[in-house]
Amino acid sequence: MSLLTVDELTVTFGGRGRKETRAVDGVSFAVDQGQVVGLVGESGCGKSVTSLAVMGLLPHKGVTLGGRAVFDGTDLFTMNPSARRDLRGSEMAMIFQDPLSSLNPVVPVGVQVTEILERHRGMKGEAARKEAAHLLDRVGIPDPTRRLKEYPHQLSGGMRQRALIAMAVACAPRMLIADEPTTALDVTIQAQILELLKELVDQEGTALLMITHDLGVVAGLCDEVNVLYAGKVVESAGRRELF
Repeated sequence: MSLLTVDELTVTFGGRGRKETRAVDGVSFAVDQGQVVGLVGESGCGKSVTSLAVMGLLPHKGVTLGGRAVFDGTDLFTMNPSARRDLRGSEMAMIFQDPLSSLNPVVPVGVQVTEILERHRGMKGEAARKEAAHLLDRVGIPDPTRRLKEYPHQLSGGMRQRALIAMAVACAPRMLIADEPTTALDVTIQAQILELLKELVDQEGTALLMITHDLGVVAGLCDEVNVLYAGKVVESAGRRELF
């Protein structure tokens, strides 16, 4: 049985007096433990909305969800909000697309990383700070103890992206969703971040859902690929067959 199974997912945006728009229209795919599955398509095809629906991060008002998203035998859409919050960050985590807008600009990076450790791993004080520094070091940020005291704007784009990855892997989640984690990074940093994600999958057996429109990333990383167009999956295949 797959770790995550998404079955006929639909996401419709609309509201009082507004025409309804179906952003995701019957999307189905599955991700196994230790597998990398790609969601590929042009901007606006529904990739990010699919991932936000699975994570439970879409707004409650004006959004209608249909279908099922089953994680380890539990339907995420029928879970109570409190249990969903406990799951998010510990068992399932997401690396967001734009690190500058995803990180809180007025809170030091260290506080943002330790918050996850305190919330999900019950760590406190010096132990949490040491673990946060270890996580930054693990994702390749130099001088991690100093970086913990810095604010997001003091880090380069590549470092901010690494900090987001450190936050996502802080609790060794079984399922990781990466929403275009290499956009706006130069080629060398991009390669390093992809290598880091590959290591996580190989060493920890993490299931990875990779969202991208870069076919080079797909060729180097994904086992299975789902191509989205206008909110629908128009093609599903293994990497070799797809290319």
